Amino acid sequence: RYESIWGSKVSEGPNNSGQKDQDDEEMKEKLERLRIGIAALKEQLAATNKDEIAESNVKDEITEPQPPSSPFTERFELLRKRLLPLYSEAVPTTPEEHPNTTHPLFNMQSPQFQALNWLSNIDRSQITEEDPHVVQRYALSVLYFATGGPPVDHNTDFSLKRRGGPWRNPTNFLTPNHECEWKSSVMKGEGRGGGIRRCDADRNVVELSIYNELAGTIPSELGRLSFLRTLYLGRNNLVG
Repeated sequence: RYESIWGSKVSEGPNNSGQKDQDDEEMKEKLERLRIGIAALKEQLAATNKDEIAESNVKDEITEPQPPSSPFTERFELLRKRLLPLYSEAVPTTPEEHPNTTHPLFNMQSPQFQALNWLSNIDRSQITEEDPHVVQRYALSVLYFATGGPPVDHNTDFSLKRRGGPWRNPTNFLTPNHECEWKSSVMKGEGRGGGIRRCDADRNVVELSIYNELAGTIPSELGRLSFLRTLYLGRNNLVG
């Protein structure tokens, strides 16, 4: 007598051949079922992996920083509160007053509102309302929007030269860098546009010189640059 691989007793004798054939068939059936089970398991694992990858992609899409659908974020309100003392205009107290307000931080068409929106929701420096240079950064961004600066978003390439119009040559204005680095890399000849020429040891703007086809009204916010000693805005199309 001997024992098969499946543990069944098989007797030697005249009928041993028939019994062996039967055992072989049973073995083939079990192996086939095993093969089918393994194939099904592989398909299940592949489907699970696809689901995990899809879920991971969804999570990535959710966690990726997205521009806010409304400018009135928490950062916006904190920075606006910090900047309100710069102005004497009456602050609107009801939503109905907002469309007709003359307050620059509430008038959505004003360069001041555009600067505040940029500072709050687009500027990657993420400056806070407590930063000692927040007014300086805000005032310079108002200059940009008040003098024809083109729209800026999260994908703006500040190194590109425009074909014409205000701020045609790159000056690094509104890049995430500190304001003291907002200046043209070209110092002489074609392509220069000026910028922040000098800052003091505390990184306060001391000299501002821009000649970049600016057009519009010189904003009063430049008067908030307390340490500014030299201002040159010649060769532009400015009033005020």
